[in-house]
Amino acid sequence: MAKRVLITGATDGIGKITAQNLAKMGQEVIVHGRNAEKAKAVVSEIKEATGNQNVDYLIADLMDLSALDGLVSNSTRNTITWTRSLTTQEPFSAIQS
Repeated sequence: MAKRVLITGATDGIGKITAQNLAKMGQEVIVHGRNAEKAKAVVSEIKEATGNQNVDYLIADLMDLSALDGLVSNSTRNTITWTRSLTTQEPFSAIQS
């Protein structure tokens, strides 16, 4: 069963790589970023590279707590599993909830 995973800072670097790898695994991936155009481009890139159409994005500046409240309040998704980009070599299953 696919998990729904929100990857913060997923528009570049390790966050982007993590989002793409999770999409390859068949997970439903939500890309977080601060720039809508960049996030849209990353979502398109991941969908094309993986064939997984269950990739979307959310925009918020997580340094602004009111933006975080808005992100959660305005989300139409039932469940969001919060995680941060993997910086260790532990398998994804070690952080699934």
